[in-house]
Amino acid sequence: MRSRLGYVVAACVIALLMMFYLFSSRQNQVPKEPETGTDIAHTSDAMAQSRQQPSQRRADLVPVAPRITPDGNVYNPLAEREARNASAREIVQLETRDKQWAEVREKALLEAIESKVTAIPGNAAVNQLECRTSSCELVLEVDNGHTNDVLDAVPSWELGDSFGISLGGTIGSRSLVQVNVLFTPENRDHQNYSTWRAKKLSITGGK
Repeated sequence: MRSRLGYVVAACVIALLMMFYLFSSRQNQVPKEPETGTDIAHTSDAMAQSRQQPSQRRADLVPVAPRITPDGNVYNPLAEREARNASAREIVQLETRDKQWAEVREKALLEAIESKVTAIPGNAAVNQLECRTSSCELVLEVDNGHTNDVLDAVPSWELGDSFGISLGGTIGSRSLVQVNVLFTPENRDHQNYSTWRAKKLSITGGK
């Protein structure tokens, strides 16, 4: 009887010791971070990078002063147009406005085209002119039926190193013609541009 009771007591003691050991090992174990936590963190980083991509792409195309692209090259809208197989208008729209440069170039262009625009049949006039970083968009308006007169006249004006012309729709009895002009880094300089344009006009016979 006593022998049987001793076995029972020993078994209970062993059971209690085992429970104590298991309890202690769980308390001392460092919790393992769930694997999903890492995935969530990576996903968050990816989302953050994705949100930044549009502005980064824009910065690739339109660098801030001194107008150096991230790959170390001087920004050239003509090269961007060729590399992207884009229209001149698309390049203009991707650029931001360099106010100091734009205001000077806008004034120069208006002075250059003022008499030319009024000479176009159909009461042609400047509707809008806006320059950005290294390009400008000129919108001319003319009476309906005279858009071809504008299209024929603009190329001889030698406004920039590269340009594109497109129809911009109508406003009542007036038609809009969009002229997008791109400038090389050299002709972004106002003095160089003035000298270059005068030379081009002397060669082509434009006025």
